[in-house]
Amino acid sequence: MYQRRLSAILAALLIAFTAGSAFAEVGFQEFLASTAVDADGSAKCLARRTGWVFQSLGPCDETELPRRFSIGDSIRVDGRDFAVGIIRVTRFLDDYEGFGVSVKKGEIRCLILQSDGEYKKFLSETEETEWILIGNCRPGRRL
Repeated sequence: MYQRRLSAILAALLIAFTAGSAFAEVGFQEFLASTAVDADGSAKCLARRTGWVFQSLGPCDETELPRRFSIGDSIRVDGRDFAVGIIRVTRFLDDYEGFGVSVKKGEIRCLILQSDGEYKKFLSETEETEWILIGNCRPGRRL
């Protein structure tokens, strides 16, 4: 169980790094989608929390996540409503292995956030935010 959580966290960081162009050697395509289907139950809610001195990154509560997400859906996470506002799709064009993460060419992962502002917080690597990561994603219509 711990290994699956750690893998989800590392995969989210890989998406953040590629989105921020920190790993230019990783080929990928990104686009927004209207829906996303969790093909294998791999969806995880992750949260970054900051304190006075320390920052933590880990899973949200053990909320049972749906298998299908659509823009406008509301999901209960950590006792609060999580409104699906953005579904960012990343399709990897190359194999990549590093930082405890392995992706194969053709893999598709989806990052679900509440807003564009939350995506900016996600990329900042310092601000508090929550997101849902789908490791084996089937995106719907492109936006």
